Amino acid sequence: MSDNITTQTSVLSGGAENDTGFDIFNLLESNTLERELELCATYGADVDALKSLNFDIYQLAEIRKGYESKVDVGKYLDPGLSWSQMEEIRLELTENIDMTPYREKGYDDHQIYEIRKGISRKLDVSQYDAKEYFAEQMREIRKGLLSGVPVVFYKDLKFSAEQMCEIRKGLEQNLDISLYAKSDIPYLKMRVIRRAMKDGLTFNVKQIERYSAGILEELHKAFNEKINLQPYIDKGYDEGQLKHIRTGLKEDLPVDKYMLVTMRGESLHEILLGMQAGLDVSVYATETYNWQQMRELRRGLEHRIDVTPYAKPLYEAAQMHEIRLGLEKGLDVTQYAGMVHTATEMKEIRERLLRGEEPEHVVDTASFAREAEDDASSSAPAAAPDALSGDLLAEGANYLTVTEDKLYCYLMLPRPKKAYSLNAILALLKKANITKGINTEVISSMIEYGRYDTRIEVARGEAPVYGEDGYYEYFFDTNVPSAPSFTADGSADYSNVKYFESVNAGDKLAVYHPAKKGRDGVAVTGEVLPGKNGLELPVLKGKGFMVLEDHHTYCAAVSGVVRMHEDGLMITRLLTTDEARLADGDINYAGSVLVKGDLRTGVTLRADGDVVIEGTMGGATLICGGDAIFREGVVGRQRARIEVTGNVYSKFLEDATVKAGGDIYTNACLNCFITAGSFLQAYGDKGTIYGGSVQTVMGLDTAYLGNHNVIKTNVSMGISTKLLIEYNKTVKAITRVKDELKRFKEEQEKLTKIQAGNKDLMQLKIKINAAVSMKTKELNTLGEKRTALEAEIKYVSGAHARVRNTLYAGVTINIDGTSHIYASDITGPNGVDIIKRGTAIVADRG
Repeated sequence: MSDNITTQTSVLSGGAENDTGFDIFNLLESNTLERELELCATYGADVDALKSLNFDIYQLAEIRKGYESKVDVGKYLDPGLSWSQMEEIRLELTENIDMTPYREKGYDDHQIYEIRKGISRKLDVSQYDAKEYFAEQMREIRKGLLSGVPVVFYKDLKFSAEQMCEIRKGLEQNLDISLYAKSDIPYLKMRVIRRAMKDGLTFNVKQIERYSAGILEELHKAFNEKINLQPYIDKGYDEGQLKHIRTGLKEDLPVDKYMLVTMRGESLHEILLGMQAGLDVSVYATETYNWQQMRELRRGLEHRIDVTPYAKPLYEAAQMHEIRLGLEKGLDVTQYAGMVHTATEMKEIRERLLRGEEPEHVVDTASFAREAEDDASSSAPAAAPDALSGDLLAEGANYLTVTEDKLYCYLMLPRPKKAYSLNAILALLKKANITKGINTEVISSMIEYGRYDTRIEVARGEAPVYGEDGYYEYFFDTNVPSAPSFTADGSADYSNVKYFESVNAGDKLAVYHPAKKGRDGVAVTGEVLPGKNGLELPVLKGKGFMVLEDHHTYCAAVSGVVRMHEDGLMITRLLTTDEARLADGDINYAGSVLVKGDLRTGVTLRADGDVVIEGTMGGATLICGGDAIFREGVVGRQRARIEVTGNVYSKFLEDATVKAGGDIYTNACLNCFITAGSFLQAYGDKGTIYGGSVQTVMGLDTAYLGNHNVIKTNVSMGISTKLLIEYNKTVKAITRVKDELKRFKEEQEKLTKIQAGNKDLMQLKIKINAAVSMKTKELNTLGEKRTALEAEIKYVSGAHARVRNTLYAGVTINIDGTSHIYASDITGPNGVDIIKRGTAIVADRG
């Protein structure tokens, strides 16, 4: 049985050009266009007329906003106008600003937007009311006027918008802009100079003239990290190399031994990664390898394989890649590790070997039996030709067989007209290429005792031996955090959960036991049957530990708590306190925190790692970079605020604001404001969620949602309003950047014919070219962001709620922008599943 409810709401908060091939609004609502029309109809619009004009969804959104703002929509009710033009007219009407004079002067839409924004804020727009300014330059002057800085220092047309931005920010930060407010200094260099000055580092004129923006930035970062990079700059290291030199010096790694000035920055990066992982980088830290080859050798060393078979500069990186993958899987790479094979051919052979499709050995007994006659007659008594004639010759395939693994050979002798001889049988086996493990005693017995028409093993090879895989032996409890226990009614009990495993600096954490080698076998045909070495595990990654010289023993470098994460082995410092009271002050700790008592009201606790509260949390604030566990629960009194990067585990949550990057696990969630990056679970037969609001990405599971007192409870799942707004903003930005890029390219085209001797025009050409490059890069960045947002929307679109007992009246469910308020209780013999199906919220009752 199911209840279908459709809610009339709009998912659009703004328009956007839809040219992505991914119709986000069709994913959310199949009838989004109809919904906008319906909303327009509520304001008295003629829906049929709107339909006849074929407005798209983005234009309709602007029309709907116009009705909401009570402006004269007829002013822009024109399908020939883009949504952004409609938006501008709508905003002019809303703010009662007539921009017609500027349109008549030939200002473009973006310039008009900037002037209108200035007028609406009562700014002196005459400071940038000139068609020679690009809209982006107008924007920077407008922002300067808004913040009250003297725009005279940068409103010269010789400055690009980006340069204007850096000068404006310098003025707003009260910095000495005279050092960089020059039109011949690129904006990226301006930015570095400004940021460095803000941090207390002032470059001299010689440095600014001599060094690139990248080198200045590395000097800036080195200054903040108290590292001296100047000797390396003097040696000629470029900005791409200095980045890795700086990191290596910061971590006290032997950069001078391996990082040569003749190597590219990408190569130094591979060497740095190897040193950070404790690898023997001397294997590849040489100029004979390019950075892609170095990467393959580094990854091989991380997986503890012998990289010798492909540590050859003549191999291309792609060939190295295929050999490495084969070695990591224990394959016999000699079958394809040769210069004669391309990387593509290597991949085909490797994948065939992985599937076990090695060339099969075929015993062609029908042909070799006839050939055996000559050898047999020359080595056996006169009876041999007769003995090997007839059935044995004609149907040899029926009498001599080799198993598929080539380890066993069986012979079945037909009844002969004359006696067989041992030599004749051996000659037959030789022709069949059966050369190893032949049991002559068995064959002689077959002849002597007349063991005919019986399949008997006459040769046995030696099976290959497969080595054991490598493994880690850990000297701490890797099952931390441990799972909670559960009471008879299914509620979670966190009182005995082990959450921290403490270690001291120098403690042995793990020992790696290398894989054991296998041993080759031999087939009855004499072929070598390759054994397989055990597979090695990659080196452990993480923080807070060091690897000893044997490359197998891992020891704690600091005292703290250790835990296995997906990212590897992590050790963080641990602060333990009996109780967190307001009288003792706030806690701010770069590690994990254990509070053995209560976290009292008024206290703020911040930690980089995990936090465990053994007692109860009151109206306090807790912010941490890991998980948070509350053994006795949270009584927030409307003052508690919890923000964690990981998961939250609590006996109960009451009157608190909780935001988790991951899941939230509890027995009861009462009058809370919940935001979960994944899922909310309320355990037990009495598991309850009521009051406040809940927003999760993937949904929730509880026994009761709401309660019999019809307490208002709001639940949002799936695609959030924030995600929709971010997506709309991104697509809207893409449209505007495309438009800006088009205008810059038009200017670029005009300037292609200028005379080389015109210095001012040449400077302008350089700035236009830089603007085109910057806008192209910005467009690519926005495109990547849009792709990521689309992937996230697809991922979260399957959110649902599982109510194991009763969904009460007064609960509002919102899934992917569609919502419904339940007016009556819903129960089912097997609970209720609340999902979105098409455009309807469906409550399936078992």
